[in-house]
Amino acid sequence: MLTENLEIRGANTQREVDEAIQLMATISRQDFYVANDWLISVGSKYPNFQNEHVRIAIYKGKIVSALRITTDTIRIGEARLKMGGIGWVSTAGHFRNKGIASELIQNSVQYMKANSYHVSMLFGIPNFYHRFGFATTLPEYYVNITTKEALNFKPIPYKVRRMKPADILLLRKIHEKGEEDIACSIIRTQAHFAVKWREWQHGRTVMDINGKILGYFLPKKNDGDILLIQEIGSSDIETSKAVLHAIGKFAEKEKLGKIQITVPPCHPSVHLLIHHYSIHETHYKRNEGGMMAVINEEETLECMIPEWEKLIQQKTFLQQDDEVTILISGIPYCVHFRKGCISIMKKLGRNKISIDKGELAQLLAGYIYMCDVLVKKRFFVSTNAKNFLITIFPKRFPYVWKIDRF
Repeated sequence: MLTENLEIRGANTQREVDEAIQLMATISRQDFYVANDWLISVGSKYPNFQNEHVRIAIYKGKIVSALRITTDTIRIGEARLKMGGIGWVSTAGHFRNKGIASELIQNSVQYMKANSYHVSMLFGIPNFYHRFGFATTLPEYYVNITTKEALNFKPIPYKVRRMKPADILLLRKIHEKGEEDIACSIIRTQAHFAVKWREWQHGRTVMDINGKILGYFLPKKNDGDILLIQEIGSSDIETSKAVLHAIGKFAEKEKLGKIQITVPPCHPSVHLLIHHYSIHETHYKRNEGGMMAVINEEETLECMIPEWEKLIQQKTFLQQDDEVTILISGIPYCVHFRKGCISIMKKLGRNKISIDKGELAQLLAGYIYMCDVLVKKRFFVSTNAKNFLITIFPKRFPYVWKIDRF
C-alpha cells in the first residue's frame, strides 16, 4: 500500500519548509501568490512557530502532503489551554483519496499530545475531521444592520483615523476587556498584532476629541452593497455607540447601504445593537466549520480547575462535599469538590455519567449544555452532582475572530 511507504514527520530543514509551502500555496483555494506570501511573511514568522510545526508526508523523497500547526493559548473563562490550530491541509492531486491526509492528521495529533497541547482546533471541510475526534464547537455569528440605522446612534464627539503601530497596546486592552465571556478565543500578544500588521493597518481607530482611544473596527469591502466588519472593539455601551456610528459613516462614505458585523452575542457592542433594528444570525454546522478536539483529557480537566472553582463558589445551593465521575470514552475521571476546592483523580467514583471526547470538547466550549446531555443519556447522579455538572459546564459563546484563524 502507498501509505506503508510514506515517511510522516515534522519538517527538519528550511528547504523542507519551503517545499511544503509551495505545495500548500498551490493547493490553496486562494491565489497562489497571495497564499505563498501569507505562508512566508505571516505563517513562518508566527509567534512560537518552529519548522517541525509543518508536518509533511514524504513519498520517494518528495513531499506529497503537508499541513501546518499554529500554537496559541485560548481562554475558557479563567482557564488557559495550549491550543494547536491545524490549517493548510494539502495533498498533491494524484496522491489524494489514498489515506495520506488521514495519516498526516493522526501524526499531527500524536505530535501535539507528545508536546503537551491540551486541545486542537481547525476550520474544516464537511464530514472529514470528526473521525479524528474533532467536533463542531465554533458557530459563526453575524449582526446585520443598515447604514441608515447605524447612523442613528448618538455618540459622544469622536474622530477616526487609520490604525498605527503605536495603538497596539491600547487596542489589546480594549480587545481583552471584550473577551471575558467569549470561550475559545485566542489570547493575543503584541507579536500577534505585529505579524499580521498588513491586515490590521486597514483598521480604524476611534478616539474622543482629546485623542483617547475608545475602540476600533476592521472593515473589509464585500461583494455587492455590504460592508463587512471583521472585528469590532469596544468596552462598554458608550464607546460602542461611537464605534458603531463611525462604522455607519464609513459605509456611507463608501456608498454601501448595508453592514454585516462578525461578532459573538456576548460582546459589548451587541448589548447595544439588540436595542436597534438589526438581524442577528448564528450559524451552526454539523461536522464542519470551526471544530475542536481535546488532545489530553486529564491535563485539560486539570487546567479547568481554576474556572470550575470560581463557578462553584458562586453557587450557594451546592453541598460542600461531593463527587462526580465523568467517563470520557470509557476512561473515568473522578471530580471531587469540597468547600469550594476541586481535585481530579483518574478513577471510578460516585455519580457516574458517560460522554465521548467530542461531547467533552463541546461541553467545555459551551456549544452544548449539560442539562441537554443529562436528558438524553442514562446516568446515575444525585441532584447535587447534577447541579454541580450544570454549574461547571455553563452556556458559553465560543468564537475565534476571523483575523486569528489559521
